[in-house]
Amino acid sequence: MEESTRGFIELFWDDLLKEDILDDIQWIPAAIPISSMRELAIGYAIGFFAATSSSIGGIVESKKHEKLKKGFEKLLWAMIKRRLPEIVEKVERELNR
Repeated sequence: MEESTRGFIELFWDDLLKEDILDDIQWIPAAIPISSMRELAIGYAIGFFAATSSSIGGIVESKKHEKLKKGFEKLLWAMIKRRLPEIVEKVERELNR
């Protein structure tokens, strides 16, 4: 992954973590039974980060070789794993307001 792409994705994530994650999913418990709002919110955030970042990376690096794309996906998941504590902390702050 090019450094400029990685930097753009990190800035995008920083902006996402300023938003209220729970606002997007408040309707779900009324629609279907869930066992944990915390786990739902964390899963939603991880999925959202992965999907949007994969799309960004796919667009930016679409002309590159397939092997590079697989490397991009591996690095993307490593980036998400590194930021997971920050995601969990954000969700827990929102749940405890």
